[in-house]
Amino acid sequence: MKSQSAALSYALVLTAATSVMACKNDTKMSAGVNLKNGSSVAAKGDDTPIDTSLPNDAPVAVAPSTVVAVSPAVAPASAPVSAPSPVAATFKPPPVAVPSTAVKKGNFTVWTVPADPVPFKHYMVYILVNIPLVATNYTDKDVTGSVIGSDTYVKDFGGLWPFDKFTTSPGYGLYQVDIPGSFRKVSDMIKVQSTLLNENQELKIVF
Repeated sequence: MKSQSAALSYALVLTAATSVMACKNDTKMSAGVNLKNGSSVAAKGDDTPIDTSLPNDAPVAVAPSTVVAVSPAVAPASAPVSAPSPVAATFKPPPVAVPSTAVKKGNFTVWTVPADPVPFKHYMVYILVNIPLVATNYTDKDVTGSVIGSDTYVKDFGGLWPFDKFTTSPGYGLYQVDIPGSFRKVSDMIKVQSTLLNENQELKIVF
């Protein structure tokens, strides 16, 4: 009888222990479900905060950084700078009116006043010299020459013979050579040269 009582008591204790263990497991399962990544989901109606932290040994995926290539700034090509054009010399009108009958060669222009001299009366031979505008202190020593008449009359001017009227203006030098009158149908040959211009000419006037 003692053996049966002992066996019965052991069976009751074992049943009670099994019930307690089953109750503990149910409590754990109702508290939450473990996920594969280590986080837990709270059971319905549970206010327990959700632990979303990762375990220390869990690999962390890092998105590769995107490198944007920036092209270096290129300065705009500057327009070619053209060389400044030289300033043209300003034209200056002659100091006297030049008649249409005047004879011109190179930088020299000659004519007579009056255009048709009266026989045996003095007349003037005008000799106009074009000189550079930059020339300063221009004098009658630069231009020399001779008036040679077809009647064999010769008169030198300029240089060592500063006896005739000489005037200057910007860009010009002007001689006025006094010639005695002669017969009608006489021509004059004017030979003139300039050291500054490195030029010499022969101009003929017929009247």
